[in-house]
Amino acid sequence: MKTIKTIKISSLKLTKRKYEKIAYTLKCFKDSVNFLIDKCVENPLFKKVSKKGNVYYNYSSYPKIRKNFYFEWKSLFPHLHTHYCHSSARITKDILKSWNSWCFKKRKRLPNPTYKKNSMKLEECLLYLKESYLILVIEPRSKLYIPFKTNKHYNVLKTDNHGEITLRLSKDRTIDIFIPFISKIEEKTIKSIVGIDINERSVDMLIVSDNQVEFESIDCSEVSTTHYTYSLKRKNIAKSIDNGGKYQPNVRKKLLNKFGRKERNKTKDLIHKLSNKVAGIVEINDSVVVMEDLTNIRQSNSRQKNLKIWQKKKSKKMRRRLNRWNFKQFQSNLKYKANSTGHLVEYINPRNTSVKCLKCGKITRCKSQVFTCKHCGFSINRHFQATFNIIEVFLKSQNVASSDPAERRQMKTMAGELCKFKESIVRDASQCGKVIQNYPILST
Repeated sequence: MKTIKTIKISSLKLTKRKYEKIAYTLKCFKDSVNFLIDKCVENPLFKKVSKKGNVYYNYSSYPKIRKNFYFEWKSLFPHLHTHYCHSSARITKDILKSWNSWCFKKRKRLPNPTYKKNSMKLEECLLYLKESYLILVIEPRSKLYIPFKTNKHYNVLKTDNHGEITLRLSKDRTIDIFIPFISKIEEKTIKSIVGIDINERSVDMLIVSDNQVEFESIDCSEVSTTHYTYSLKRKNIAKSIDNGGKYQPNVRKKLLNKFGRKERNKTKDLIHKLSNKVAGIVEINDSVVVMEDLTNIRQSNSRQKNLKIWQKKKSKKMRRRLNRWNFKQFQSNLKYKANSTGHLVEYINPRNTSVKCLKCGKITRCKSQVFTCKHCGFSINRHFQATFNIIEVFLKSQNVASSDPAERRQMKTMAGELCKFKESIVRDASQCGKVIQNYPILST
């Protein structure tokens, strides 16, 4: 298993001549990216026609961008190394793909994108490490040495293999350097499975091993409370400051940016703490992590303009709550931390995980925390049921997909343990509270 950890270090204070040369190279890099963007937008080279006859543009190939516009690029930037065109084409491809997808979502043409970052990400042949120096190649057969100061994180995580390095200019004649180090980690043997259901105010986990099943819920309501508190602060600022005044719009903008930055920093810290706690549980149990793939949850049918007769559009309050929900940030943090210790992270289809009855298997929509099936009358905690269904879906897929006989045998053992536990719950329990009281192996 490969893991990538990015380290930020700073260079020593450079001479004025060297700093100006790097700044000029960065300016040329930005101009080259913007030049390629202008050349690609609405170019017939990237024009495609779908089966239905609709016209669209496909910018998924950076070699195509580099190949078609290289000679024009070289005439504008003759002093730069050829591989600067390659790096510019990669960034151009990423920008145009993102812009194209946003145009498709908004169903209208957005303004042409521009590259405004004060940084450049270069290939390994243009920017690489050698001892305590960073070597930058600007022109063919010429090298620029950039000395830097190391820190404890650099000394711990340094490896022989690294990805594309990013440079960013600072005001004090120094340069911020971002180095992604690539390391190989052995996968841990799977002893249990952790099914995780991510909710707005809690993260619920069901841990299934060969001989026991354990349920745990972690409260994360502080994240949603932080979002709500800062939204009220921004609302009050927008109301109290008059836009008609001469200097008021600038003050309003500064205050909104200030409180928005505070909100982002606080939620980022809370999510890091939460993911650290969950990653610690995963490491203790030597588990494979199973989560729901919530990629397009904000683009659900109930939020679109063309609704069906039986659908209801979500309220403005609910839409704001959905847009403030940091599920992707938590999932990416947890995946990064779990993979760094050799534990796998898998995703499943989230369809009907919290509304599928454990007893009869039929679908019942519920709006409260307690799920009550309208077909058989079975009641249970909705979050507990979701974690149970997540692991059940994963185990069914592993019985078919796993090629290792020992791993397949272990998955079958866990599936049998889960089935026994399900039968005992269905037989004895009618409500979530009774389930937790009757079974000491469940803990919250």
